[in-house]
Amino acid sequence: MAGGGGGGGGASVNCLLVMSLLLLSSINLIAGHTYIVGGDAGWSYNINWPQPGQTFVAGGTLVFKYLPGVHNVAEVDVEGYSTCVAPAGSNVHSSGEDHVKLHPGDNYFICGIGSHCRDAGMRIVVTAE
Repeated sequence: MAGGGGGGGGASVNCLLVMSLLLLSSINLIAGHTYIVGGDAGWSYNINWPQPGQTFVAGGTLVFKYLPGVHNVAEVDVEGYSTCVAPAGSNVHSSGEDHVKLHPGDNYFICGIGSHCRDAGMRIVVTAE
């Protein structure tokens, strides 16, 4: 009776495989909507991010990683972006690992510390669809 006793184990393996695939799919969906600003370099001077062709989903989350006290993240409008000045009432984050939800359209961010935006290029626009 070679092989006759292992019939029930195949169903368990298939069930485990299906559950693993579902878990991986869930992780991929979550990770697909979380974007690390600046990649490995993080939110820093002369940031060159997002990359050409990179796409973003409205409702997704940007994660800004930086040294607290050295930088911050100000959510601004187009004028604040072009002038490097955060208007009164802007949301300013300073934790060093800030999570910001994207809204549809253009999302503008600057570093509001010193001249980091103007002289060191710390500003980005992220367009979410």
